[in-house]
Amino acid sequence: MKRLFNVMADNALASAVTLLVVFVFILFPLSFSRFNTAQTMREQYNLMDAYFTISNHVGKSRPYHNTRHDIVIVDIKDIYDRDELADIVSMVVASEPSAVGLDVMFDQRKSERADSVLSALAALPNVVSPVILVSERLGNGPSFSGATLPFYMSDIRPNAGFVNVATSGATETCRYYTAALKLGNVEVPGFDMALIRTVSPSVYEEVVGRDVFSGFINYSLSSYSVFSADALPYNKDMLKNKIVLIGDRDDMSDMHVTPIGARVPGVDIHAMTIATILEGREIDVMSESGAWIFAFLVTMLIIPLMRLLKKNDWTAIFSPVFQTLLIIAAVFICYLIFVSSGYYVRVVYALLAIGFVDLGYNLYLKLKELCVKLLSR
Repeated sequence: MKRLFNVMADNALASAVTLLVVFVFILFPLSFSRFNTAQTMREQYNLMDAYFTISNHVGKSRPYHNTRHDIVIVDIKDIYDRDELADIVSMVVASEPSAVGLDVMFDQRKSERADSVLSALAALPNVVSPVILVSERLGNGPSFSGATLPFYMSDIRPNAGFVNVATSGATETCRYYTAALKLGNVEVPGFDMALIRTVSPSVYEEVVGRDVFSGFINYSLSSYSVFSADALPYNKDMLKNKIVLIGDRDDMSDMHVTPIGARVPGVDIHAMTIATILEGREIDVMSESGAWIFAFLVTMLIIPLMRLLKKNDWTAIFSPVFQTLLIIAAVFICYLIFVSSGYYVRVVYALLAIGFVDLGYNLYLKLKELCVKLLSR
């Protein structure tokens, strides 16, 4: 029993030394161009983007999610005439969708007939209009001092939402959705949330009732259909009771960096956000403390194996191979957990610990040897 206790104590201390090395590596990375904080390093080591990329590749050939809510995008990339666009919106509304999202900014009047039609349609309760929040002010949370509104709105209506999918610039990676942002002292719902409120008030209330107003967008499934404007007359029947988003998927000013691509249309991001929330596919993320505890447990399990490998020079040769295989296995297992249950295991600290376990264990042995010499004097 005493021997077992001593072995466990050795493993725990060696694990602690290994994680100390990991912590120092994260806090003070080998970068001389600028000082990266621990927060920045955590973002750089985020494996969720890689998981989304892999799951999208797999999902294209073998979908593994069943979608419950139907989302349709009407692509208006080849429509430049305001009257023609008004006819398209009229056709969509006449098809009796559950909600219509106008992800296109009508910033000025152009055609008397078209503008009157769009004004009337935008006033319908199931038609959500876009708002662009401008002049971001950083403080305890992002807030804005101004907004760009469509020509038919003098102020923000209840059936309107902000279409800002990125608030920190064009290079920001769009990983999160935000339920609401502040315009002065007023909370403005997101474009996606305004659509969700239209089709499912209970889901909307549940999301806005959370302590945290944001969450990860699940990019692991493209659960929506896309029709071109030309194909719309032949597919009108497919829009009934659907959430229909109208937007330009070829607009370079509305392309954004995401985990699955550097140029993803904003309307597609809105579609994936709506699917994430309505289909209950939100990502649950392991806490920071949980990530360190997980890394400690993994290190505790690995160190006894490393000790066995290092008993002689012949088996010690295989320790780098063993570490590499462990890293690959950990990434693969955590990916399967992510895909199957939507739970993101923050495995990065554990992976770093596996990579540094050899260094940490050797450092522990040297420190132990030094302590024995000092105490024996």
